[in-house]
Amino acid sequence: MSAINFKPVTALFQGRIEFTVPGAQERRAMPAHRSKKTGTDENALLFLKKSNAEFVALKDAMYAVQAQLL
Repeated sequence: MSAINFKPVTALFQGRIEFTVPGAQERRAMPAHRSKKTGTDENALLFLKKSNAEFVALKDAMYAVQAQLL
């Protein structure tokens, strides 16, 4: 993975974690921040408030692995 984008849950929006894989051809037609159908991004997961802590832990673990590989 070349990048990990993370947005935690807010009062108005679900959380989102997105992985960028180098060399992968993505199906989405426009960047996620411009897409109205963010739930259809094949490299992203949406999550609810009750799962926020688990996804924060996943993000931290992924950043740690990414740092070891660099």
